[in-house]
Amino acid sequence: VSDITVFTYTLDISIDSVINQCSDDEFISLPYTLHSGSLADFQIYFDELDLSNLTSLGYNAFYGVKIKKLSLTALSSLPQSAFANQNYGDKSVLEEVILSNSIVTIPTHSFSGYEAIKSINLDKIKTIGGSAFNNCSALASVDLTNVLSIESAAFYNCSSLVCDITVPNLTTFVGQEQFRNSGIKSLIAPKITNLPLRVCSTCPNLTTVTFGEGATIAAEVFNNCKKLVTVNGLSSCSSIARAAFYGCAELKGITLGNNLTTIEKEAFKNTPSFDGVIDCPNLEYIGLMCFQSSGIVRIENLGKITSVSAQAFNNCKSLTSVNIPDSVTEVAYHAFANCNSLTGELRMNGVTTLGEAAFRYCAITSVYAPLIEVLGTYAFANNTRLTSVDVKNATTIGNQCFTDCSSLEYIEFGENVTDILYSALSNCSSLTTVVCRATTPPALGSSVLTNSNAAIIYVPDASVADYQAATNWSAYAYRIKPI
Repeated sequence: VSDITVFTYTLDISIDSVINQCSDDEFISLPYTLHSGSLADFQIYFDELDLSNLTSLGYNAFYGVKIKKLSLTALSSLPQSAFANQNYGDKSVLEEVILSNSIVTIPTHSFSGYEAIKSINLDKIKTIGGSAFNNCSALASVDLTNVLSIESAAFYNCSSLVCDITVPNLTTFVGQEQFRNSGIKSLIAPKITNLPLRVCSTCPNLTTVTFGEGATIAAEVFNNCKKLVTVNGLSSCSSIARAAFYGCAELKGITLGNNLTTIEKEAFKNTPSFDGVIDCPNLEYIGLMCFQSSGIVRIENLGKITSVSAQAFNNCKSLTSVNIPDSVTEVAYHAFANCNSLTGELRMNGVTTLGEAAFRYCAITSVYAPLIEVLGTYAFANNTRLTSVDVKNATTIGNQCFTDCSSLEYIEFGENVTDILYSALSNCSSLTTVVCRATTPPALGSSVLTNSNAAIIYVPDASVADYQAATNWSAYAYRIKPI
């Protein structure tokens, strides 16, 4: 039997006899109405199903049917899940869908998992429901010109969608992960003011993004978009959430504007091409590892922050200078470690606590930190260009705090120092003078001055004998002199 057309029967009445005679047809044209489950359970194949007269479509109408090309040019709307579970999970057949110009909404899960679908006309669509095209791995292009809203995971895992997405009228992303793991090359959405969780995360071809000024940026929005270069709209944002640009290896030319108050954890981590300058006068918070291994060049203004979080600028190899505001009281562990281009004078006027390895492996030449009380382990270790240090208010000098500072010549500890811990000044091969103004000898760890050029130790005149007799100080008795 070939090319059977049903002209007058109500489809849900006649469908059993029609379909049972047409299991091998290549083309069939059916009229008016497909009720819920009308084609269910027949497990037949249509090379082309022309429903150009169809005006009503029921829930799960195509359940269990293989269709290669489908025309729905008279339909006014798509019910939710009309195509759900096509062929009991085998969705490898449908390649092309032609929709009526009257259809303005693609409901939730409409074509989810149709891995062979290549083409569908969406130019009249205004709303795309959640997971509508999720895992449509062959879908190559879409026209979203009139779309106003896109819901969660609408194009998630559309790996062949290697095209530019322009949505000039889009005002709302509902939910999250709309284009995650897709092949899109650009996203131009000038009216959008919210970028939700992972909206374009892990898009391997994405190079350019434009969104509305002042948009909110949620976590992981462009996470691991390794080819992303240009982001337009960022300059007026007030906050950048966790891992928003994590792993964007080609990102550059970014401007962080005056409105920015918050940069959360890992926001720009692993962005080695990010060659920007941080100049954010209203910044209030920067999170853990927020710029770790980024390509930033200078830090001119960190605004009103009170703490530089742990590993915030760790391994920023291109960073040459930093201006730490007086509002900062703590620089946490590894905050600037391995910034080996960071040179010149380091002034920390308000800092009282310096974490472990905070400036280890930098190229700083001098340190001025008049209020600092605690210097953590390895705080300035391996700064081979460091020549002078002013930390006169310090109470604790951590383990190996200045170890391997081979250019350090002079260091002075104030009268409040109580602990100078293990190997704090070891391998400071240029050290000539150590001044310690505490009248009571501080607790001294072992090996504090090992391989440190037999530096002379100057202490208060009345305390010389106490120092010479004190634990571990006695090993340097012959070097201890009155101030």
